[in-house]
Amino acid sequence: MRSHETILILFFAMAFWTSKAMAKVPPPPPAIALEAGKVYPANTRQDAFISEADDATAVFRNRAVLFKGWDGDGDKTQVGGAYRVYRFKISFKEPVLLREVLIRGAGDQREHALVRILDPSGTVVASGSPKSFNVLTSFSLKVDAIGSTFFLEEYDQSSVYRLRERIELVYEEPRAKKQ
Repeated sequence: MRSHETILILFFAMAFWTSKAMAKVPPPPPAIALEAGKVYPANTRQDAFISEADDATAVFRNRAVLFKGWDGDGDKTQVGGAYRVYRFKISFKEPVLLREVLIRGAGDQREHALVRILDPSGTVVASGSPKSFNVLTSFSLKVDAIGSTFFLEEYDQSSVYRLRERIELVYEEPRAKKQ
């Protein structure tokens, strides 16, 4: 093999390994804990909706969960005339840029419904108002906040139940700030 062929092979090999080493690896998934809210047992049916899990965090793994409404055993905490569905603590090992929260489910999400993200000090960093009534709908909340700990809360007027089929967190490693 000629020396210039060897140099070319080494150049391409180094370029390949360097590109592999520099490829972005997404941050690891967060630890998620339910801090408030109650759920029905798995396989509970409410109207046309069935709970697939009695672990509230299963909703982050695409498993339907029925949360209890305020009229009975559910959370009676209120904000702006709506009752809390849940409060999740979301903990990443390192800071991330939380871009968006996607929620799919059904409940009484009319005039006072609210989804919000809070930082560890309790400051609201993003909020929005989903609108629907007992039909499956999707809601997207733009966040664009950097941190390692967030709290996700949802409030609505559901008296008996609310179904959440999925909650998805869209996040990435934060970009370096320009000087």
